Amino acid sequence: MELMEIYDRRIWRWWAVRDIISKSRDMIQIESQEDDIESSFCESVNKELLCFYSPYYTAAIKGGFSERHKDLFTLELTGIQTQLFVEWLYTGRCEYQPYKQFTLDDLYALYVFADLTDIIALRRSIMTSLAKSFCRRPTPGDMGRLVSQLPSDSGLRLCLLEQVMAERMIHERRKKEVPWDWEERGYLPEDFPEDFYNQLINGHLEYGEDFRFPGSIGLCNYHEHEDGEEWRMTAQDEEWERSTWNSEYVAVIASSSDMIKILGRIPDKDGKIFSASVHKALLCFFSPYYTAALYGSFAEAQKNTLTMHLPYDRMSDLVSWLYSGNTITAEPRELFELYAFADEKMMLAFRRSIMTRLIQFNDPNYEHLEDDAMSYVKRLPENSGLFRYLVDYWVGVWARVPSRTKMEAWDADGRIPRKFFYQALEKFANLSEDKRPGNESKDHRTCLARACNYHEHPNELEWSRTCDQIIRDTDFDDDPFDEYYTEKRPAR
Repeated sequence: MELMEIYDRRIWRWWAVRDIISKSRDMIQIESQEDDIESSFCESVNKELLCFYSPYYTAAIKGGFSERHKDLFTLELTGIQTQLFVEWLYTGRCEYQPYKQFTLDDLYALYVFADLTDIIALRRSIMTSLAKSFCRRPTPGDMGRLVSQLPSDSGLRLCLLEQVMAERMIHERRKKEVPWDWEERGYLPEDFPEDFYNQLINGHLEYGEDFRFPGSIGLCNYHEHEDGEEWRMTAQDEEWERSTWNSEYVAVIASSSDMIKILGRIPDKDGKIFSASVHKALLCFFSPYYTAALYGSFAEAQKNTLTMHLPYDRMSDLVSWLYSGNTITAEPRELFELYAFADEKMMLAFRRSIMTRLIQFNDPNYEHLEDDAMSYVKRLPENSGLFRYLVDYWVGVWARVPSRTKMEAWDADGRIPRKFFYQALEKFANLSEDKRPGNESKDHRTCLARACNYHEHPNELEWSRTCDQIIRDTDFDDDPFDEYYTEKRPAR
């Protein structure tokens, strides 16, 4: 086995899934344990995919185990946990959200399962989800039972240890006169492995005044990396794959047969309502909102149809983008409407595609900004790409107006939202002299056709992983790199 293939087994990657399911159609059934509380779950999964991530199942299915001749494997998981495992196999997702169908206990159980079956890629995905969510920790009794099932080098064990250490240190800093008593708080020595309890009692001293809350010290602390080379080849934020539309990734997800019908709420001029069937996993892949709605406890989770508040033609644009990465329309007002929808549904990749399209088809003589854009500005957060683009565009248009007219006169009736108007005033005041009205300048537009200014990139590394090649292949006049993605934007 080549070294790169070994690395690929240690983190979920879309191209690995694509290659495996395109080469092998051999399936095997997995089912959950019998449970009196919830119904069992049974599903067929790609046999090679299961073996790829798990040396345990490779040995069981292809080796000398008695299971090698079986077509059905029963997992030591509940129905929800088994469903979560299948979802991870094909999409790489197992994010915890409080409104989802599964609980933290399900994630902990899935981690123990991944440890027993040696699926390190799944353990890493779970730890990334847990560390990012800053979720509640188990009760002392539950923690003792959980830790007792984990090896000493487990990432989950380390994370739980640091969570409790953090609680103690915060307590000591706020209430120094009140002593911390482990047993009084339910942490009994007989409930924990001896080495873990010793770390619990003494381990916090290691950090001293430099202690930082778990999760902020680096997700890879919990990923069990072997060495620097293995970390370099496998460490990446899996969410980056969801931040930009990718044809190969879409092809993998769209191989599923699970579809959902989407309906438009606003009819066209003839009274016709839009209707289409799309891959449920594809819609959820690009939208955490729809993941929660369709797999969680929202009302939509029990339905086979989903109604969206978009006109007929904009629904066509959405479906077009899901499968091609492009919208049909290039009209600014229609793109504004799509962007507001994408912002509400947490579809970052869709927002980025819309901003790129706005830049590509930008009309410098567009004169209906106030009429077309202001209703959407009111729906957008100030750090959104479209909000900042419209501020830049408005200032750029104003920069070409003769200086004898004051900018404030454009909003004499107060129709422009204050947050937008004040940002535009501030930006106009900071324009360099060559862009001031009356001075000679080839192009006063402050957006300068830099699409990545408005893509909400958190840093240069994320930009290089998601948009670098796209920008290289697109006919832009300027280098896209500037302060908009060297500066960390506020969390959405």
